[in-house]
Amino acid sequence: MSRQHPIVAVTGSSGAGLSTIRHAFKFIFERLNIKPAIVHGDGFRRYTDRQFAALLDEARRSGRNISWFGPECNHFQELESFFRTYGECGSGVVRQYAHTAEHGEELGVQAGEFTPWAPLPPGSDLLFYEGQHGGLMANTWTRRKIESCHFPPEIDRRVGRPGVDVAQHVDLLIGVAPAINLEWIQKIHRDCKKGTCTPEESVETILRRMDDYIHYIVPQFGLTDINIQRMPLVDTSDPFIARDVPLADESLCVIHFRDRERHDFPELLRRIPGAYMSRPTTMVVPNNDLRLALGMICGPILARFMEARGEATGLGQATVSRELNRQIEGATRTRSSVGAPGHAQAVIHSTASANCALEKTLSGHGMANRKRPIAPRMPSLSVTKAILSHALRWVNPSFASSHIAPALNPVNAGPNWYRTRTAPCACSFDSMAGITTDS
Repeated sequence: MSRQHPIVAVTGSSGAGLSTIRHAFKFIFERLNIKPAIVHGDGFRRYTDRQFAALLDEARRSGRNISWFGPECNHFQELESFFRTYGECGSGVVRQYAHTAEHGEELGVQAGEFTPWAPLPPGSDLLFYEGQHGGLMANTWTRRKIESCHFPPEIDRRVGRPGVDVAQHVDLLIGVAPAINLEWIQKIHRDCKKGTCTPEESVETILRRMDDYIHYIVPQFGLTDINIQRMPLVDTSDPFIARDVPLADESLCVIHFRDRERHDFPELLRRIPGAYMSRPTTMVVPNNDLRLALGMICGPILARFMEARGEATGLGQATVSRELNRQIEGATRTRSSVGAPGHAQAVIHSTASANCALEKTLSGHGMANRKRPIAPRMPSLSVTKAILSHALRWVNPSFASSHIAPALNPVNAGPNWYRTRTAPCACSFDSMAGITTDS
């Protein structure tokens, strides 16, 4: 684990819903102004699609089962080395896999092939990994009871190797594991929708990779910090005849937390509609609110990562101050775009609320005990001028020309122009921003 270069990994089987979690995290990164280096686990596959098809034919003739889950078809050692390198210096060597022809055109390769190995672009705040082996740990090269002669010598890593431990380098490990029948339904329908195989071929893939699933995917969920399990509320008894995937409002999400001390459960229950605790370390939330729940659960953790990184690099104060002003500007833009005429005070109130809410959130993550104040509660001059500019759209023209417009020129209005209490608001800007006449 690394304070300066944290790693977040989302792990699970194909068809488990990893892309849904990735999109939710992208929203969190944007909200917290975090620049992630996003890496997909498919780039660490050992073979192209053509090579794998030839290897699969050979394995079938010899009575063996291989899959993208197992060590024969993945660069496990290189994945662990990449995580370790990123944690040490914030960089590493990766490549990308082209899933479709359109994706291949963007990458400059054919579908089912890889780009050349290349270093990550510099300047990332953290590493976000999405794939099937983000929490892999195997004390031996393989846990299966088979002979080494089944594999070519160049990929038999059991001899003189300590094993693989990818999970040790991850700061936040999240597992995605739907109910097994639901996972199979999602995979079958996804494969058929892509047109890559028939339902029968998809079922054959599920059976073929079952051994690797048990030995290389399932053990990761015992090492995760957070497990997310989608549970259907409709009949999925026979996943092989299901005509459609259960909808979001036809399922619940069971979220398990490994460390109770890391989370404020009363606050989470208050902020996530319909959430309840089924056990001291297990929360149940409606699947429709999963994105909100991830923001409430993982947002504070990422904020702590960025605070620790800022302290390690000496940028903590500037980062928090920049984020505070960005949240204020974002709240102003959102409120002004949907506000009604005559409600300029709503713009100001939303800005002050965003300011106070962010400071409350940061203080709840232990950031209030810093030696220096994290940021002033009063927004900057440029931000306040932007607020008033938006407010001009909705107030009475005569009032705007006599009261608000002069405020946009602080030279004429004086240094304390923002302290005026003559605005026709239900409550004054001073009281909302936490400023008194004696301050």
